[in-house]
Amino acid sequence: MKNFGIIPNKVKNDFLRKLATIGCLPAYFVYLKRLKLTNFKDIQNKDSLKKRLQPDILREINSLNQDQEINLRGRFFEIDFEKLSKLPVQSLVNFSTNRNINKKLNNLPIELKIGDIENKISSKNLKIKILDTEFTNYEKKALRDSILWLNWEMTYSHKINDYCFSRKVLQEMAVKKNNTEAITFLLSQKKTKNKKKKLKKILNSVKSNQNISPIEFSLYLGSLRKSIAVEWYRLRKDEKRKLYDAYFRYKLDGYPKSYNRLPIYFLNQYADMKISLLSNLYLSGFRKIGDLRFLDERFESLKKSTEESFLENTEFLWDVYS
Repeated sequence: MKNFGIIPNKVKNDFLRKLATIGCLPAYFVYLKRLKLTNFKDIQNKDSLKKRLQPDILREINSLNQDQEINLRGRFFEIDFEKLSKLPVQSLVNFSTNRNINKKLNNLPIELKIGDIENKISSKNLKIKILDTEFTNYEKKALRDSILWLNWEMTYSHKINDYCFSRKVLQEMAVKKNNTEAITFLLSQKKTKNKKKKLKKILNSVKSNQNISPIEFSLYLGSLRKSIAVEWYRLRKDEKRKLYDAYFRYKLDGYPKSYNRLPIYFLNQYADMKISLLSNLYLSGFRKIGDLRFLDERFESLKKSTEESFLENTEFLWDVYS
């Protein structure tokens, strides 16, 4: 089985800890297995890592039995070559690799797939050359770490429970004849009492001349999450503009729908889209390109007032429709 030359005991603890902090339970249990819990320093390392984990990750860890822990640990080094081999090499761009590596990956042809470079990454040579781009031994090892991260990212199902609209509401809305009927339906829900005036400003901000179907409208609303408001507030206007532009260019480039499941770092290929900006969203749970549907400018733009904005009112929408 092809595994990109990854040797389990060569994977560093620092990398395992980094993955564990973003919720990679297989990496967490591999790291834990390496610790000697009779060693004071190892006990300190375990405790310091647990303090960095999000409450929901800790709850998931505490809910597992020993057999489940062993199963997760064993899966960390099981590379799904068939799945990864079909992905573009730019999928390997991520928060843990340095700027130079990410730049090299982004400069490779978009048609080049991860499967095309497996033999290069597996190579024992100190330096490798992918087309005309040279990678040092350190960079080659970083690519192997990226394979482990991407393998987990593409197989792990992230639990999200802060969507603003319930599935039932969205399903009923989607079958309405037009958006006027869809909005009327939304305004008729139980919790809209005394909130209709504010809701109308938000829902009617979608221009009727854009030929948007109720299904498209429901898909957009289905991308809204309570936590967006907090993230959106933290961003400067120029950062918001860069996100809009990158998402627009991605849609314009006409990638296969399956690419919506790629990590959002794929957007780093576009000018001015910094890893740090994407990382803020990624670490807040917006991990896939598909999670960024809320950047569709047919529904939301920087020209909107706060009263009309979907993104600045997600907590309010969550309270009414979740």
